[in-house]
This record gives sequence, structure tokens and C-alpha cells, in this order.
Amino acid sequence: MSNPRASLVSAAALPAARPRIWLALFALLAALVLLVSGCSSPDNSAAATGETTKVTVRVNGMLYDTDVIEVPYGNRLEVTFENTSRDVHDLRFANGKASQRLAGGKAEVIDVGVITEDMEGWCTIAGHRQQGMELDVVVTGAPAE
Repeated sequence: MSNPRASLVSAAALPAARPRIWLALFALLAALVLLVSGCSSPDNSAAATGETTKVTVRVNGMLYDTDVIEVPYGNRLEVTFENTSRDVHDLRFANGKASQRLAGGKAEVIDVGVITEDMEGWCTIAGHRQQGMELDVVVTGAPAE
């Protein structure tokens, strides 16, 4: 008959294992903190000026009527997207803010958010971006880094 205690970790080995467990738990916690902080979106509220830049973007054939929207650093951007064509179009920005797909003659206001960096905007309908339906949001007056 075998000794059931032979397979158990000796009591002398337990204190030696504790530092390794704490080190592993600390490493796991540190990795979790880095993962969560890396996945969070930047807080632009500190940069917000309280001002809103309002623009209207219309469709002209297979183009937007403007290819550049200039926004002062820290301003909120509000875009009224008017689909003045007969085809379905939309407008999506690189930060994920977007209109619905709009039939001709429809309009929608897009709150793009507080602008602190340049970004692109485009139509997500298949082939439309490749035909030129894109624009750039350009920040003006950004603080020097």
C-alpha cells in the first residue's frame, strides 16, 4: 500500500511557492491594467473648448461638395449631412461616428465629437469611396507637442 502523503507537497516547499504565486498574481494584474488602459478611448474632455463648429456636407454626383472640413482644436464638430443625390449615400468618420444610409433628399445631423486630431470621412456604400466620396477633417490651431 502506498503512502497517501507521499504525493502531497511537503510543508517545507509551501513557503518557497508563495513568492512565486504573488509574483504571478502581480504580473497578471499588471497585464490586465495595461490591457484595459490600452483599450480605453482617449478622454478629449480636457481639450474641449466648449465651442461647436457646424458644417453642412452635400452630395454632388459621386463626391461630397467639400473635401476638407477645418475645425479649431478642441471644438465639437457637428455635420449636417444632406444627400442631395438620387442614390443612397452615407458619411462615416474615422472615429466611428456616422450617418445612417440616406435615400436621396434626406438629411441627418452627425455629432462627430470633440476634435483633437485630423481624421478621414467617407461613404461606406460599396465602391463609393473608391470613386472619390471621401473628405478630411483637419484640425487648426493644435497645441505644439
